[in-house]
Amino acid sequence: MTVEKPAAPISPRLLRKRRLQLIALFAIFVVPVAGSWILFYTVDLSKLSKGNYGELVQPVRPLPLTDFRGPADETVAAEILRGHWSLLQLGIGPCGEVCRDNLFKTRQVHARLNKDMGRVQRVMIQLDGYEQEDAEYFRLQQPDLTRLSVDSERVNDFLSRFSFPEAPDAARSGRVFLIDPMGNLMMWYRPDQDPSGLLKDLTRLLKYSQVG
Repeated sequence: MTVEKPAAPISPRLLRKRRLQLIALFAIFVVPVAGSWILFYTVDLSKLSKGNYGELVQPVRPLPLTDFRGPADETVAAEILRGHWSLLQLGIGPCGEVCRDNLFKTRQVHARLNKDMGRVQRVMIQLDGYEQEDAEYFRLQQPDLTRLSVDSERVNDFLSRFSFPEAPDAARSGRVFLIDPMGNLMMWYRPDQDPSGLLKDLTRLLKYSQVG
């Protein structure tokens, strides 16, 4: 008859290692969700819908995890829209008067964020590729603008996140969209919006939010 030996006790070092592994798994799956909760429970977003401020998107709309193409036809990972607050415009065809006016306003707002400028990026997403006639304008007038394009087979899915009943044609709506650091569409602004409202929204979000 064989007598089984009792299992050797687990060393304290191994126990600590296993606990750290569990904590790491917890962080991977829970922290992103917790970040969203932090955002919405540390800022009274209901106040942002008053006056000349932007329109809240409730619930927020997660943007698809799709890669982009840069102006030099380089691949840009989907994470470009995560980790920062993003002032985003959609473009189709040449960048006309409304497009350029919005870019001017967002650049002025961005500059007035002072020490928080690094937490916010300005992004323009072309839905039909890059217009060569606009190349010089973007190079000279918008050097800090992140320009991206979406592959044609993914345009409809991407565009659907920005469409609303009162403005179904998001690409031509002239709106400025605010994307949170988790990649969620959370607010939008009309093209005739007073940029001071956008500045107030951003200042408040950056002051009280620990994300981005």
